[in-house]
Amino acid sequence: MTHLPPIISDLAFMLIVAGIVTIIFKWLKQPVVLGYIIAGFITGPHIDFFPTVIDNESITIWGEIGVIFLLFGMGLEFSFKKLIKNSKTGFITLMMIVLGLGVSGYFLGTLMGWSHWDSIILGCMLCLSSTTIIVKGFEEPQYKGKRFTEVVFGILIFDDLFAILVMVFLGTIAVSSQQIEGTEILLSLGKLVFFMVVWVVGGIFIVPSFLKKMKHWLNDETLLIVSLGLCLGMVVFATKVELSSALGAFIMGSILAETIALENIERVTKPIKDFFGAIFFVSVGMLMDPAIVLENYKSIIFITLLVLFGKIVFTTWGARLSGESMFTSIQCGFSMAQVGEFAFIVAGTAIMYGLADNFIYPIIIAVSVITTFTTPYLMAASPTAYHFMMKSIPQSWQEKIIAKDEKLASTKPTSLWGSLLKSYVFSIVIFVSLGLAVILLSSSFLQPLLIEHIGTLWGNIACLLITLIVISPMLKGLVYRGGEQPFLILELWKQSVKYRLILSMLIVLRYVIAFGFIYSIFDLFLDIPIWVSGIAAIALLILLFRSKYLLKLYWNMEYHFVINFNERIINEKRKFSKRENGVTSFDLNNESWIEQNLYVGRFKIDKNSEYENKKLKDTDFRSRYGLIIIEVDKNDEESYFPNGDFILMEGEFITVVGNIMQIKKLSSDKNQISLDKKSLQTIHQFAKKQGEDPNSQIKCVSIIIDKESGLYEKSLLQSEIGKRGKSFIVGIERNNSYEINPLASTVFKEDDIIWIVGGKNSIYEILKENFYF
Repeated sequence: MTHLPPIISDLAFMLIVAGIVTIIFKWLKQPVVLGYIIAGFITGPHIDFFPTVIDNESITIWGEIGVIFLLFGMGLEFSFKKLIKNSKTGFITLMMIVLGLGVSGYFLGTLMGWSHWDSIILGCMLCLSSTTIIVKGFEEPQYKGKRFTEVVFGILIFDDLFAILVMVFLGTIAVSSQQIEGTEILLSLGKLVFFMVVWVVGGIFIVPSFLKKMKHWLNDETLLIVSLGLCLGMVVFATKVELSSALGAFIMGSILAETIALENIERVTKPIKDFFGAIFFVSVGMLMDPAIVLENYKSIIFITLLVLFGKIVFTTWGARLSGESMFTSIQCGFSMAQVGEFAFIVAGTAIMYGLADNFIYPIIIAVSVITTFTTPYLMAASPTAYHFMMKSIPQSWQEKIIAKDEKLASTKPTSLWGSLLKSYVFSIVIFVSLGLAVILLSSSFLQPLLIEHIGTLWGNIACLLITLIVISPMLKGLVYRGGEQPFLILELWKQSVKYRLILSMLIVLRYVIAFGFIYSIFDLFLDIPIWVSGIAAIALLILLFRSKYLLKLYWNMEYHFVINFNERIINEKRKFSKRENGVTSFDLNNESWIEQNLYVGRFKIDKNSEYENKKLKDTDFRSRYGLIIIEVDKNDEESYFPNGDFILMEGEFITVVGNIMQIKKLSSDKNQISLDKKSLQTIHQFAKKQGEDPNSQIKCVSIIIDKESGLYEKSLLQSEIGKRGKSFIVGIERNNSYEINPLASTVFKEDDIIWIVGGKNSIYEILKENFYF
């Protein structure tokens, strides 16, 4: 007789029961997740009326695999851009939930006689809403396109990140024998940030490029294998560095979410995610012990009431404090009043580490089941609750709420300090993490390998040189102030003298960090006096600062990263961009590398300048500095897009377009021409200002070249755009390269994004000749 392993018969029984129960739940219009949990309860060891599974240990392993793919699926739905866009609302609301509901959950646990750690775990679990249930609820037609759904998804992103953070800290605390030590917590947080930055930046730099190069060989089968391989590979890596396997799956999912292959990846992996997700929720239901539920029914009632009341109050409060209207805030609160799947994972992790007792699992499952049933009804009741509240409160309160809503609805100017510090801290964290990763890899793997093969002295020297070569573009990026930072610094510099000390310290700090990296590398690999390491570090730092080759290398790396990071959005815009009269335009949303690194500046021709009384064609603005002059003015007399025969005079102001280093070089050379620093701005900011000014004679547009365009396969010289005057092509972006102020020999290819600065009429003529058919 053929022997059938118990895991197969168990799996067959589980799936048959789960299939029947979920069909019933579909018919009842209830979430399928609840059906899986009930199916697990029926097939679990605590019900004698039905047959039960035999090999519980194997089912637990299947459940752990389910957690991995559940988190991988959440990662695929994650968006770094949404995280950045909704960072204020998400962070403030999460803090209110943690401080309000989390602390309340802890005190409720202690009042019910739970242990210290059981109460802490309870507080953490109550903060976690269900992404699965909320997404299911938002599929109803009445919620499509509503503002509060976008806000809720932004909060859920931070909710998921909080859950991952909790799981990481649980592992750290378990290693520390359940003692909360500030040093251990900070080290764990630093370790988490370090690996997340390295994984995300490295992953976005490598994975999308790999998938693009392999796309001709990636059918559904190979794409599925590659995607699952990347997911499980990151899971193994995360486990090796003593981080959560769930974190590894989530990170790889979020990296793949930024690729143009996302839709195909979601499609081919969906059956795998659905299958293992079902196994996970069934395994959760198997742990529901009815005896424990009945014994703790009072606790379940108290916790359920706290979730329903606390989530509504604290989520509403947090959303309101973050700047949302009262109506939107209340809708957010009512939508998030449930306990989600992450709570099961946190509970399982805490039990596995011995930080929580087993009874907490069936209790939180029971609370989740109850709150899942109430969620759709609470969502539908939120408008009624808002109107009831407005009618019940005093008239003066109503007026204050309405006035506040009107104020919030008006557009607020962005804080310059906020924008600068956000950009500054973001870049520092990225480059410091990448630099530490290079040093760590060199000292842990490369150095021992080289010493083994070529000896200690030459091995250390070779490792030193390789490390310096690899890390140098990152250090160049650290000290280079690109993007909008120069503009923000100049704006703040001219606002107040008291700002200048802080700004100077921020600039110097970059060089101090770069010096520290170089000094540490010398100290790590060579046994030389401190003063020698210091002098060598200073010399290399000066070389680093002056190197144009490193700047070009860094720009190429940054461009590659920006293209990969925005690949999916740019591809979607290419598909669904505005087509007006045969023109495919690209919105100016500051998502391209050109927008952030092409600058506009204004210079004054001083007395005795070498450019005085010279024709433009005889100057070196284009040949030496790579700059294009788009405007010349004096005494309010303006000349737009002058031709080569235009003669420059003393006292005239010229407006140029080029990269920041080209503008700075022209400013620093001794040629009696001075930069008006107040005028310096990115092409994105310049284009926005010109577009908002109805009297502006200058327009900046970005156009996508397709095969129907008259510019397709033509060179810039053949297009005669610059020859006819009044307009210039100042930048080109393509899949693997970019050009600022391109050469006349540059040939336009399909899908190139070209940036044109010109007069309104001249740009219209260009579009008419090359795009209207």
